[in-house]
Amino acid sequence: MRSMRSVLRQLAGSAGFDLRRYPRSSIDWRFLQRFQAFPQRRLLLDVGANRGQFATRMLGWGYADHLWSFEPLSAAFDLLEQASATCDRWRAFNIGFDDHPADRIVSVASNGGASSTMASVIDGHATFAPTVGFDRTEQVKTQTLHAFLAGDELATCGPDSVALKLDTQGWEVPILDGARDSLATVDLVLVETSVQPLYQGGSTFAAINGRLEDHGFRLVDAEPTLFQPGSWLVGQIDAVYERRPPS
Repeated sequence: MRSMRSVLRQLAGSAGFDLRRYPRSSIDWRFLQRFQAFPQRRLLLDVGANRGQFATRMLGWGYADHLWSFEPLSAAFDLLEQASATCDRWRAFNIGFDDHPADRIVSVASNGGASSTMASVIDGHATFAPTVGFDRTEQVKTQTLHAFLAGDELATCGPDSVALKLDTQGWEVPILDGARDSLATVDLVLVETSVQPLYQGGSTFAAINGRLEDHGFRLVDAEPTLFQPGSWLVGQIDAVYERRPPS
């Protein structure tokens, strides 16, 4: 019988990404090691899942607890749903999150939807990602992360520890604002942040950092993930936040 790891590797390859591109020294790996140190019956919330690339890495690296992935775009969700069928602990939800229930227009990116955003793309984005275009839009319905977690779904796994990964291309602050009544249940956060203007009114590192600090988190790790070609100016960083210990 083939191992789960070999199945995940084949799935990753068929979807166009390679687990070996993300070495065990990467911030994703370090985030997982931090989360594995928390009490068991863990739940990892993968918000902005696209086709399931992040989740596949986590499972391929040995994560063996509950994993819920959320993706609002229809084509990406179809692939995510297929990927999640390989693991009974991995669930996929066709949901987008916001600071209130709304109908939103998403600009769909040409890189398989990975850079799609609810924010308005500005010219600065092209200077950092010149090969990524936005040639169509899709309307999606959103809800708050708090409303989702306050429903019946969470009771199905009764987690002792919760981690949140956010990769939503400039829409992180509205999602955090919509989750403010539930953030007390979250122990660890991995979030992609912009340090250069890529989206009109999009969430910046400073705004995200402020929100998370206000909710009792502290920055414990960071890594640049997007550079301007030629100048190596940093455009985005991934950041890990952990709940501050009681004083």
